[in-house]
Amino acid sequence: RPADESQGAAMNVETIREMTGWAGDAVLVRREDGQHFIVSTVVPYDTGKMETLAFASDGTGSNLGSIGGGIGKTRLAVELGDRLREEGWGVCLVGSPLHPHAFANGKRGNLLLIDYPELYPEALDNLLGLLNSGHLLAGQWRIVLLSRDDRLAQTVDLHAPGSRDTSLALEPLPDEETAWKLFDAASLQMQQAMGSKQAARLSRERFGEWLAQDAHHHDPLIILAFALNLQYQSDAWLIGHAAILDRLVQHEILRMEKGLTQFGREQRRTLLVLKGLAALTGGLGADELQALRVAQLPADGLAWPSLPDIKKSPLWQAGQIAEIHPDRVAAYFLHRVATDFIEGQESAWLWQCLLLGEPDDALLRIRLGRLARLAWDYAWQNSVGY
Repeated sequence: RPADESQGAAMNVETIREMTGWAGDAVLVRREDGQHFIVSTVVPYDTGKMETLAFASDGTGSNLGSIGGGIGKTRLAVELGDRLREEGWGVCLVGSPLHPHAFANGKRGNLLLIDYPELYPEALDNLLGLLNSGHLLAGQWRIVLLSRDDRLAQTVDLHAPGSRDTSLALEPLPDEETAWKLFDAASLQMQQAMGSKQAARLSRERFGEWLAQDAHHHDPLIILAFALNLQYQSDAWLIGHAAILDRLVQHEILRMEKGLTQFGREQRRTLLVLKGLAALTGGLGADELQALRVAQLPADGLAWPSLPDIKKSPLWQAGQIAEIHPDRVAAYFLHRVATDFIEGQESAWLWQCLLLGEPDDALLRIRLGRLARLAWDYAWQNSVGY
């Protein structure tokens, strides 16, 4: 359902639940800046697996889960957290340790769900040490580390004696029936929310043909991206996963450009490049933008808008040009704008972003990890050299 535009960048899972009632198997939310957020609850067995991971250790402890990209690990973690919060647990989905995280202490205990912990080894080690010393959270606590890296258990000391490496493999949707339910429910929500003109949604038979083309087509992210692309091109039902993501990004770039008509063409290009690069740093604030501006980067065909004008644009959210989610879409977006607008100059722009603010070793490792993840996501989808 379309979101109330007054929510803007402050929207989170709680406001999505409040506005939509979490009805149906899939919910489409369109935020004030026009980005689409799709929350699906169509795969019931997955949340059970996540709960098994969270409670695999006896008493207090931590567990590791290695889960591939595009499978929906963050969504499943949020859904599990919502359910446990209703049962009296304090729940926090922890992203970067560079930003504070606050949550209510739960009566039954506390659950921390940490995304990509391999990017923050020192912060993670400090956190686990504080938890096991009892100086941070009293009573029972659980940690689930969500990662794509199945080698994480070799590099993380879980500290607590009750902790263990409990491997959890979340696989793509296992059968056509489950994949169809997700696609059909999402298509209906999208068609209603976007006012699509197509007369009928894709048939089950044609969806089955598309699904059988490639194993990647069973990934929830690809299924949802396919459904969204069909709202723009109703006859494009035989394209593969890489083309689907690329077309989705092209639609997103066109949509963004429509909101930037107050800028000249070269300024719009600069803003789109910055939107893509924000994925390396978790967002680009005023200080970062000023540093990039004065760095005298190669800018053939680009022109810098003023900072006050940038702050008035739809790309400015919560004090920054925000990064794009999820990772695979961010990877395609960055590749597209780099190819279209700074081809041959990408290295200088990427390097300058990595070095913004003279980062210490820990922060530089985080940014390099982000870059590596984006590069892997694009290479893996396109079967090109990493």
